[in-house]
Amino acid sequence: TRILTLSDIPELWAEHVAQWRAMNARFITEQGNRRSPSPGHEYMLYQALIGAWPGGPVDGEFVSRV
Repeated sequence: TRILTLSDIPELWAEHVAQWRAMNARFITEQGNRRSPSPGHEYMLYQALIGAWPGGPVDGEFVSRV
């Protein structure tokens, strides 16, 4: 349901994705022309996190699953 809601707030979602990409840029690796994770996989990770984020505090189990 959360992921479906993102289409209702495309500007806000794009702003957050841009912020997260900037925050996580230090974790991106590049070898030649290959970027890891790819931009598409990075985007899917943010969507997955939005969909799976627990309603309460983040615990070790959630971190392990991700």
